[in-house]
Amino acid sequence: MKQNRNNIWHLWRPKPKSGIRHIMASTLGGCLFTLYLPVAAHAIGPYTTSTNTVIDTATGLEWQRTDDGTIRTWINALAYCEASALDGKSDWRLPNIRELKSIVDYSRTVPAIDPAFIKCTNSDYWSATTSTKGLGGAWAVLFASGVSDVTGKDNEPSYVRCVRGGLSWTPSFLVLSKSGSGTGTVSSSSNPSGTSCGPGAYCMSYTTGATVTLIAHADAGSTFTGWSGDADCLDGSVTMNNNINCTAMFGKPWLLYLPAIINKKQ
Repeated sequence: MKQNRNNIWHLWRPKPKSGIRHIMASTLGGCLFTLYLPVAAHAIGPYTTSTNTVIDTATGLEWQRTDDGTIRTWINALAYCEASALDGKSDWRLPNIRELKSIVDYSRTVPAIDPAFIKCTNSDYWSATTSTKGLGGAWAVLFASGVSDVTGKDNEPSYVRCVRGGLSWTPSFLVLSKSGSGTGTVSSSSNPSGTSCGPGAYCMSYTTGATVTLIAHADAGSTFTGWSGDADCLDGSVTMNNNINCTAMFGKPWLLYLPAIINKKQ
């Protein structure tokens, strides 16, 4: 499993002018396919650093700045973090998969992480999250590209980056899309990690509780007619207490007069 991921990481590339990543791989029949994955463009951040640690000021998590360059089985990775006394602190632990993915920076490769982390191997790093498909696997992140996958706890030793801080932090995701006969652009007043995530869609991640103003600009010849989607979208301002999907409606003014013109000719 790990060998296959390590062989294909170098095929991942950002699609120009978008936050979509794609990977090309050959099937057994020799055919090529392209898989597009929507992702946040940047890690959460911003970071403050000390000699041994990195603090993510958005999540409040404190990270081991430099890994020790040792691969471990999953159970040994858990034990390593729990026994750590880095900077005289005793509450280090192995991060869960959401926490580990929060420091992936998809605008970078080899490794896909902010330079605040002064050492990161282009290989798998363990999370504490066990796979629901079987107790023999746990989730890991391949930091050459940022892709995550299930890795064998006993037979696929991986690297470790310990963390300390809140156990339950989870980002809330806002997806803005467009609909209607008209055209325009969408964005927000506060955008820590927004990116295009597909045709007509714009994705952002926020700390829970953030208040965000939605912005829509109609192109020439179009008009913005309002927001639809989740209930909190309708007034153009959302509170990120959960994942939210909002749609900007754009129309073309001349379509309103077309029936009248047709009736007049008749």
